[in-house]
Amino acid sequence: MLTVRFERLGLGPGSRFLDLGCGEGRHVCHAYMQDGVCAVAVDLDPENVKKTSDFLRGMDAAGMGGGGSWEALTADAEKLP
Repeated sequence: MLTVRFERLGLGPGSRFLDLGCGEGRHVCHAYMQDGVCAVAVDLDPENVKKTSDFLRGMDAAGMGGGGSWEALTADAEKLP
């Protein structure tokens, strides 16, 4: 279930989307499907980052990305790289 109204964000080519506290990545994966979006997932839990990375890699393999890019990082929200 998505809890973000993506149509209100105006995402398009060149947009950046940060999912801070991404959990298993449902929002960042949805953002990555938008045309030309750079989607970044950050979570403190390395298990969540691995799951998110696995989902995003699977999307790439299935051709489901929107032509943008993605990155998934393990980091503390108060000390972002």
